[in-house]
Amino acid sequence: PEQWLEDASEAISDMDFLVKELTDIQVRVDNLPSIYEVGISKLRERHLDRLLSIRCIISKASKVEPAYDIAAYECLRCGHITLVPQPKYSDKLMEPFAGCENDSCGKKGPFNQVNEGAVKYDHQYLIVQEPLEELRGSQPDFLTVSCRDELTGIVNPGERVIITGILKGATRSN
Repeated sequence: PEQWLEDASEAISDMDFLVKELTDIQVRVDNLPSIYEVGISKLRERHLDRLLSIRCIISKASKVEPAYDIAAYECLRCGHITLVPQPKYSDKLMEPFAGCENDSCGKKGPFNQVNEGAVKYDHQYLIVQEPLEELRGSQPDFLTVSCRDELTGIVNPGERVIITGILKGATRSN
């Protein structure tokens, strides 16, 4: 589904519209049929990388912060700007580990992160839980949801929502 959404967004962005040029189109999916709805406690490996919906309650919402698709680093030795694509599902910024791209420099640093050339977006985490009426005497299960762009800052703790998205795995550090 991830590739399909990217291809659909690109196809729409490439269309000619009479009103104006539309760039940065993001296709979003909502109102999936109920067969795609999965309870948080029922999520398993077979659901990874699949488009699904989760009926839940917002338990906690982080503040909206900028994140990077591409981070920019200035070499403090020669001033060259190196652009580094960032991994999609990570909070850690990748630096130019191969060193400065300037052929006359090539040093491994030091680097300073700069805004020039960086590609940023709004990002927010939500902690969601199963609705209480679905628990049947057990503790609620929680899930962390990563939101970006126009999907940030639109819900508050306590609200009941249906979240549609692609389930991704995460590693835990204890």
